Amino acid sequence: MEASPTKAVLRKEALARRGALTETERQAKSAAICQHLVDLLPRLFHIGPNQTTGAPPTVFTYIPFRHEVDITAALDWCWKQGIRVAAPRTEPDTRGMRLHRIQGLDDLEPGHYGIREPKPACPVVRDDEIRIVLIPGAAFDPKGGRIGYGGGYYDRWIAQRKRSGENPPTIIAPCFETQLTGSIPMEPHDQRVDWLVTESGPWKAGTEPQSQPEHG
Repeated sequence: MEASPTKAVLRKEALARRGALTETERQAKSAAICQHLVDLLPRLFHIGPNQTTGAPPTVFTYIPFRHEVDITAALDWCWKQGIRVAAPRTEPDTRGMRLHRIQGLDDLEPGHYGIREPKPACPVVRDDEIRIVLIPGAAFDPKGGRIGYGGGYYDRWIAQRKRSGENPPTIIAPCFETQLTGSIPMEPHDQRVDWLVTESGPWKAGTEPQSQPEHG
């Protein structure tokens, strides 16, 4: 009986497929994903047209790096809607993240691993303020399984939120269809995502996707 691919193999294969996209393809697919995010976020936030009720909601987002989905257009939409945006400053010594509010890309500077991070002077955001997380990753499956980049930063943050007893945020994975695989072997510390958003549209993890993964 053939053994299932390991997470390391699945990560390598998915990153190779993602890296094989041309810049033109990446830009076009990212634009489509951003539009789907803009359509989905109001539903999850229960936002009416051009308005919010109560305190402005807060999104915790990754900052696009290398060949990741460029979600800048979706972040621009959030800022225009009055939705607060938080991004992480990583703390490699503790493998943790501290969230800071950013009001534009000018609030970022080069950080650990070459990834842009909020400048230290940006206001700190409490973890319990976060209602939605836009999470990066290498590979995903239709049940919400995720393979990250090996650091475990997001898995630890999500697990801590769940242990806190607070209502956990909704986890959304913007990803290219080429990053999808049939099934990801999940370990106890791995955290699943709630929604996947590809260039074909969004779907809730565990339900029938609009298009089936072609890999795995």
